[in-house]
Amino acid sequence: MNTAIDNISDLIPVPDETKKKNLEDKAKHEFAQQFEALFLNKLLDSMQDTVLDSGFGSDVASGQVKGLFTMFLSQAVAKEGGVGLADEIYNSMSRDENSDSIIDRKV
Repeated sequence: MNTAIDNISDLIPVPDETKKKNLEDKAKHEFAQQFEALFLNKLLDSMQDTVLDSGFGSDVASGQVKGLFTMFLSQAVAKEGGVGLADEIYNSMSRDENSDSIIDRKV
């Protein structure tokens, strides 16, 4: 997703601090969306376990297909707006001005 700052930086020099803030903002959105996808994956997986016949077989291959289906479904739901958890996580991280930068952290 290109932002106005990305497009303007091609024409007008943008301060490094602004670029860092923009990258950090993107990293926060990405983290929040991935966390929501993980949460939805666990939720959907648990929900499928409660259904007697979810349409998948009981062999190992069917279990793998079911796991992949759940993973991709949860990622798609999170990407399209999810249940609002990603927004809350992003807002919480944005409000916390005392937190370390996501970009500067060593993994």
